[in-house]
Amino acid sequence: MQHVALKQHESRTPEEYFPHITETPPVNDSAPSIHSEVIQLIQAIHASDYQAVVAVTGGGSHAISQLLMVPGASRTILEARIPYAPSAFEDWLKGWTGQACSGPAARAMAMAAWERARQLAPAANPQQWVGLACTASLATDRPKQGAHRIHVAVQTASHTGLISLTLHKGARNRIQEEQVAAHMLLCMLAQACAVEIASNFPAVQKLLKSDERLETTRQVAPSAWTELLLGQRQWVGHAGDPIGTKEGQSLRTDQENFSPLASPPILFPGAFNPPHVGHLRIAHLAAEHLQRTVHWELSIRNVDKPTLDFVEIARRLAELQALGNPSGGRNRTDQEPGICQGVVLTAAPTFLDKARLFPGSLFVVGADTITRIGELRYYHHNQRQRDQTLDELASLGCRFLVFGRLMVDAPDHQVQSLREGQAVENSQVSFRTLGELQLPDSLRALCQEMTAAEFRFDICSRDLRG
Repeated sequence: MQHVALKQHESRTPEEYFPHITETPPVNDSAPSIHSEVIQLIQAIHASDYQAVVAVTGGGSHAISQLLMVPGASRTILEARIPYAPSAFEDWLKGWTGQACSGPAARAMAMAAWERARQLAPAANPQQWVGLACTASLATDRPKQGAHRIHVAVQTASHTGLISLTLHKGARNRIQEEQVAAHMLLCMLAQACAVEIASNFPAVQKLLKSDERLETTRQVAPSAWTELLLGQRQWVGHAGDPIGTKEGQSLRTDQENFSPLASPPILFPGAFNPPHVGHLRIAHLAAEHLQRTVHWELSIRNVDKPTLDFVEIARRLAELQALGNPSGGRNRTDQEPGICQGVVLTAAPTFLDKARLFPGSLFVVGADTITRIGELRYYHHNQRQRDQTLDELASLGCRFLVFGRLMVDAPDHQVQSLREGQAVENSQVSFRTLGELQLPDSLRALCQEMTAAEFRFDICSRDLRG
């Protein structure tokens, strides 16, 4: 009897199935009803073979309830998260130091959701994992100083997408602003699930005021980036002209033809967010000191930071190439171009991972980085594990060329707070070189020093990010 009743239940029309749902209140008198459109859109999403994890904060939760109210949600929704409290948001985006309501935050949330989908549905087609996220600042029960805005991002194995909207402040109440956010989420999910829908988001456009515009960003990944993200490729070489490309020239992926890595390379690892003249000077001095070509190494995964999405990868690669471009690269000086011959893109978050990829490498690092390599907290406070790691680095023939760096003289918890972008009270900052660092003897034995007389630069990427 139950099975028969279910068949009758599923045969109802959307209007019969949702008798308790009223049509969405129009934003203005001329706005048409969108209730049927929403149901049809969600039905099409559920009919696809895609599986998604959704994470929202500040707004967009209405989209989750709508997705769950339409039959078939269990085929699409793997999990929904609402990391609303600051501590919950920090837990979702470990190591995030930027603004919570921003395009980059939405993209980072979507990438975290995609990785969660990968974890929850490991047997699914990797091309059908979807990470969907929204971060918003909407009308509330107290006056807000800043603009009301919505950022919705989607992550798949093949592209990163973002739509952002600044709302006309005071033109809607909280429920109406939430409806806009929900429509943006549903439309982005529909696109990711290959549901036929116009690229200009018609369901959302109907809700916009005349002075409101959607800002869209979409980065389709080269196949090599997708393979790297999925673990099907160990690294991707981006060769250029030599490090820089002409303005507007697309980035090439040249793993097979990236011949300098045929011998043990000199790698300069970093987040490069953003790259600056200090990085260029270090690369120049390292190349001069070692009489060898230096390669930037950018890992899409980091121990302390969220995984990079495709928009972020493209941005940092372009900035690294512009840094060495003599025709107006960012923060250029009169240093020679061609210091570095390319960027090695990896998914190797630790130096042991990098060493296993490129045995015999010499890594160019700052004093802060070499200190972290020796810190027990990166080894679950297990000294034996740390010592085994350092022994393996030595057995792989890897070495470090260490440059001085501004460092914080403070307890470990304050140093970590500074790395997370928080204020540090009663701390002193000093420039330190290798000889002034407290390192395990086995790590120090792998290091060469560049003195303060040879290099000193007191600006870091965090200062440039503000």
